[in-house]
Amino acid sequence: MFHLSSVEKSFGGVRALKPFSLSIPAGETLAILGPSGSGKSTLLKLLIGILAPDAGHISFRGKEIGEGGLAEYRRHIGLVIQEGGLFPHLTAHANIAIMARHLKWPQAKIEARIAELCTLVHLPQDRLSHYLKELSGGERQRIALMRALMLDPDVLLLDEPLGALDPMIRYDLQQDLKSIFATLKKTVILITHDLAEAHYLASAIILMRDGGIEQSGSYQDLASNPATPFVRRFLQAQRGLALGRAGA
Repeated sequence: MFHLSSVEKSFGGVRALKPFSLSIPAGETLAILGPSGSGKSTLLKLLIGILAPDAGHISFRGKEIGEGGLAEYRRHIGLVIQEGGLFPHLTAHANIAIMARHLKWPQAKIEARIAELCTLVHLPQDRLSHYLKELSGGERQRIALMRALMLDPDVLLLDEPLGALDPMIRYDLQQDLKSIFATLKKTVILITHDLAEAHYLASAIILMRDGGIEQSGSYQDLASNPATPFVRRFLQAQRGLALGRAGA
């Protein structure tokens, strides 16, 4: 789905991403972890097309990102960010339908797609008429996920989507996300600080540090054979969480 070749990015002479290469297969759920400043957000912005690499190439389905226009490319990408990034002056329904209306979908098609998504994310349809301030944090994140999925994108990018939620709501949404990923079989890229979340949701993990990839593989690869002392320390710092989730 994505191929990055010798990609690097700097800001004001400070290197945010060291040259690195990466392939992300179609249908994979990939978690990208690392401390603040490791390059996770920069990588995400490159994949969305908000930023362009200073060197190297990023291709999507074999074509350079932006070839044929960024607007067309971004219709293949669904994005969910922390706290949803929803518009507070719109109802839940209007938030979900915003891009479909922009593309002039027939109203019947919009309603059918929203009903389908409500079933998928377990959101009662009577919540759609409410404004964000009337909804819980969990409901807002389900609405953000519905908006990201509205156009049936090939790729779902999630940037710390559950980070602002309390533990019980986060736990419930993690379970739902795992089921949704399995049902849709889309390519999913999850940015998170939470190793347990990555282990539970993703089939592959990349651990970043100082703009580079410190180690990649499955959770078991990292846990059984940490490549560097940093990887070992990162695992040890979250070991209790990771082991707790491992039995889920």
